[in-house]
Amino acid sequence: EKELTLGASVFKSCSSLVSVTLPGRVKNIDTAIFASCNKLAYLNISGENQDYSAKNGMLLNAGGTKLIYCPRGREGEVTIPDTVTEIAESAFESCKNLEKITIPAGIETIGKNAFKNCSGVTELIFLGTENDNPLTIKESAFYGLTELTSLTLPENLYTLEKKAFGGATNLFTVRVESGIYDRTQNGYILNFADDAFAGTLPVYVVTEIILGKNVPPFNISGVFGYKVEKVTIDPANTNYKEQDSVLYSADGKKLV
Repeated sequence: EKELTLGASVFKSCSSLVSVTLPGRVKNIDTAIFASCNKLAYLNISGENQDYSAKNGMLLNAGGTKLIYCPRGREGEVTIPDTVTEIAESAFESCKNLEKITIPAGIETIGKNAFKNCSGVTELIFLGTENDNPLTIKESAFYGLTELTSLTLPENLYTLEKKAFGGATNLFTVRVESGIYDRTQNGYILNFADDAFAGTLPVYVVTEIILGKNVPPFNISGVFGYKVEKVTIDPANTNYKEQDSVLYSADGKKLV
C-alpha cells in the first residue's frame, strides 16, 4: 500500500475539528500540522503502522513506549497508557484545558517542555515509588502550571532539571519524597538542579518544603529559592540536623 505523507497545511484553519483518524499508511507525522486545531481532542490511527500507534486519543510510537503528542483541545483528566516509559518533548505543551494529570509509575523520562503552559492543571500526581526505575524530569517540563498549589515529588525521582516547575505562580507547598538508593554510597542520592522551581528573572514562590524519610541532603535554597519559610523533616529521616534554626546535613559538613 502506498505511503501517505501529510502536507504542512493539510489541517490549516480547522478550528472546529474535534477528532482525527489517520490511515495506517501515514508516515512522518509532523504534529505542527495540528497547530491551528484548537479543539482537537482525539487522534487515532486506523490499521497497522510501522512507526506509530494511538491510544486514549494520543499519538505514540509503534511500540507504545513513547508518547509523542496529545491534541491541544484535550480537556479534564488525561490518562497516560501504562506502556509508556517516555513522554516526548512538548508532547502536552499548551494543553490549557487539562485539569488533572497522573504520571504512571513506569515513566522514566519526561521531556523538555512536555507539559509546559498546561495552565489549567490543578492536580498533578506521580505514582512512582522507590521500587520503580529512576525518573528524569527535563528542563521546563512542567513550566507555567499556574493553577497548581501543591505538589509531591515521587520516591523514584532522581534527576530534576532547571525550571522544571518554574512559572508555577501559585505553587507554595512542595513535599519531597525523592531519593534513589545507591549501594556504592550506601545511601540515597539526588540530582536536583539549582533553579528547578525558578520562573523568569528568576522568580520563586515556594514557601513550604516537606522532606520525606529518605530524602538526602541537597541545596534546598538553590532548588526552591529564597522565599522558603518553613522546612519540615520526617522524624524517620536521619540525613539532616538542625542547629540554631539552621539546617545541616547529618554530619554537619553541608549547609542545606
